[in-house]
Amino acid sequence: MIPKTYGTGQNDISDIYTKWNVVTAKPFPKTVGIKEEEAYFGIAKTLCGKEVAEKSWLVRLDFPKAPGADLAQGQIFLAKSKEKGWFVWFQYH
Repeated sequence: MIPKTYGTGQNDISDIYTKWNVVTAKPFPKTVGIKEEEAYFGIAKTLCGKEVAEKSWLVRLDFPKAPGADLAQGQIFLAKSKEKGWFVWFQYH
């Protein structure tokens, strides 16, 4: 899912996204009370409603090849459907 979301290294920009570390992967309700993560739950509820957000996951990523802090962090919102399996429904950064 990461290469499909961020690119596959075909140019200078997407090449920074060819290596990553998962910082956090958890259901959105488990982010409540965690300063670095809780705001994303609010974003998810605004974008898709409380019911979908509560069934979705936050995945926070670190891209070690990125040249700066802004590019080095990524957040994707995942859900699972019976038809598609896991899929990214929103890329925050």
